[in-house]
Amino acid sequence: MAQVLLLSGVLNLLQLSTSAYMLRIYDHVLPSQSLGSLGMLTGLVLGLHAGFALLDMVRSRLLFRAGLTFVQSLDIKVLDVVRTAPARRGLEALGDVERISRFVTNSGPSAFFDMVWAPAFLVAVALLHPVLGLFALAGILLLVTVAVSAELHARDVSRRLTRKRHQRAVLVRDLVAACAVPDGCVRCLDIAHRWRTASRGYYRLRACAARRSLRFGALAKGLRFILQSGGLAVGALLVIEGAMSPGALIASSIILGRIFACFDAGIAHWRDFSAARESHDRIAALLAR
Repeated sequence: MAQVLLLSGVLNLLQLSTSAYMLRIYDHVLPSQSLGSLGMLTGLVLGLHAGFALLDMVRSRLLFRAGLTFVQSLDIKVLDVVRTAPARRGLEALGDVERISRFVTNSGPSAFFDMVWAPAFLVAVALLHPVLGLFALAGILLLVTVAVSAELHARDVSRRLTRKRHQRAVLVRDLVAACAVPDGCVRCLDIAHRWRTASRGYYRLRACAARRSLRFGALAKGLRFILQSGGLAVGALLVIEGAMSPGALIASSIILGRIFACFDAGIAHWRDFSAARESHDRIAALLAR
């Protein structure tokens, strides 16, 4: 995890290379019309992009291995408990392991490791001007509030979805068992009717959860653009008042964009993280028995 954290810091810095390249072209290459400088800067930024791709691949592999190792160890522990647990709880536990696996072996952990470095960028902005630091802090708190509100709204629906999902799985198992019995046709029809009713409720809940997730996702993305533009406006006011140089304005705009991009990615994966955390809590409670 320490290696991944260090790689995340380097990757966050490398993601500023395109903006720095554009700034150098505007400030140095275009006024001087130097083809040599353009070639040198282009070669440098291409090398940085190649390094970013390599390091990102290394980080992804490290996180995938760590996640896979964690899920495999959890799967073995759950299997030992499932053998003596009721059938329904066993199905729920296996579903919980699958949800955790989808999160820890995906790109979600990378986004959260990127968020860890946001305070360093926040300090960098504050050093350019304290007002910009306060603006960035307020923006971060606003984005975190949106993420927490999204989780609170989705928590109840997520629990109901989990119950509906396992109810459908149990009904399918009962249906297979009833159809295997020669005189089980009537029971089969009854179970099939109950499964269709449960499925309608399940998909209604899924649609409700998806609508809420899309609304909060669109809100977070819109807030990110608003905050970036707002930070540029605040910086422009400071330049007009002589409190900051134009170069510092451009630097602050680049860093603010990186800060809000980190939190935007984290919010995009927040729903999967929340579901994985709830699944882990249920498994922990099961293993503690």
